[in-house]
Amino acid sequence: MFLILLFMRPAAAVYGWCQQWLPSNRIVWHLHTRRGLRWGIPTILLGGTYAVAGIGCYGAVLLGHTGWWYLGMVVCWWTALKLIGHGLYATIALPIARAHENLAVRRAIRDERRAHATQDDTPARRWTAQERRQITREVRREMLAG
Repeated sequence: MFLILLFMRPAAAVYGWCQQWLPSNRIVWHLHTRRGLRWGIPTILLGGTYAVAGIGCYGAVLLGHTGWWYLGMVVCWWTALKLIGHGLYATIALPIARAHENLAVRRAIRDERRAHATQDDTPARRWTAQERRQITREVRREMLAG
């Protein structure tokens, strides 16, 4: 048990350092926020450039350069797979998040109408586009806070 703990502490430190400082990990972390979901397609394109760089490293090895280019190839391809996978996730999750937001906005407007109609027996009020945008901003702010 002691040996496991002895090896886990440095591994956790390296993992924490990698999550904090490596650029691809920071991009992935940002993609998992609501604001970062819109960067899904640019992340996929960035992953494509990493794939091309990996192919270039492999081509350098085939041309007779040192075998250390294999390390660059593996790092580039791993980063490409990671960015493409998380970019696809963000691209799929963005319309879902927007649909949830739109449903919440519709629900807020419907509740507002019901509250307005029960106060006095006037017909249901029609909101202008500017008022709907204001309600949308308020609902999104509440959803991001909660």
